Amino acid sequence: MLESMNAWEWYQDLQFWWLHLMTFIWIVFTVVLFVLEPLILHRWFMQQATRDSDKAFALIHKMHKVLLTLSLLAVAGAVAGVHGLRIVQ
Repeated sequence: MLESMNAWEWYQDLQFWWLHLMTFIWIVFTVVLFVLEPLILHRWFMQQATRDSDKAFALIHKMHKVLLTLSLLAVAGAVAGVHGLRIVQ
């Protein structure tokens, strides 16, 4: 979308902070899903779940809540930003 809108310069403007946050979330998701999970996290999670399943699932739940909160913040910032609300000038 940035290419079709010719909006790559938005990354240089702090008023589009939500775009930076959204990109960060995409990077985290991609790295966790396609790099860390197959190489490290699958084995680690199985070990943790075997030791103490409640603690392991609580940790995973907390991580999901953090990423969901950041995602919702990015979406809310994007909606507000494209409707003219500028938090950062």
